[in-house]
Amino acid sequence: MAHRNLTEEKREEFLHRCLANTDRLRHLLSDISLITRMDEAPSSVMREPLNMTNIIAEVVDDSIPMAANKGMKIVNEVTAPLSITGNAALLSSVFRNLIDNAIAYSGGNKICIRRVSSDNIDNNKVTLVVYDNGCGVQPEHLPLLFERFYRVDKGRSRTTGGTGLGLSIVKNAILLHGGSISVENRPNGGLEFTIILPLSHTVSDS
Repeated sequence: MAHRNLTEEKREEFLHRCLANTDRLRHLLSDISLITRMDEAPSSVMREPLNMTNIIAEVVDDSIPMAANKGMKIVNEVTAPLSITGNAALLSSVFRNLIDNAIAYSGGNKICIRRVSSDNIDNNKVTLVVYDNGCGVQPEHLPLLFERFYRVDKGRSRTTGGTGLGLSIVKNAILLHGGSISVENRPNGGLEFTIILPLSHTVSDS
């Protein structure tokens, strides 16, 4: 039997590493499958009337325990119904990826999601921002954040199990819904993602 002289402690460490690598590979394959589907068969993505507010609330509720473990709080200021025609799973993945990234990498203690109101914004669209109060990134990284497999800190991403595809999935999902997304450093620290999506005329409870 190979490695029969390993101590129990070393065996356990080895198994934990195998499990971590297996999970990383599973997440990578899942992310690649999702991006490929959006690239090659966007028309096959099911769309239906949705209440974006409910989707955001569900993601936030799911993310609160992980944020609390990092000493972070999530503030969700999106409360009014927002009618979107789209795919619930993809739209959930947008906010889940943004929140997960902020928890893992921002170094801050707060994540906020809110709707932006302005007289200059089209009434047929909604603008949402997701931001943290962390350290942000160096300006040269900003134009590349949505690139596939791009990592600001490669070593840290490997440690946390990131695939390098999360923000690419976010961008592709927003584009597939006819929207746009941008990112910038906040003046007082942290990253801010601005999402613009088209609204529909009726609100679903979904």
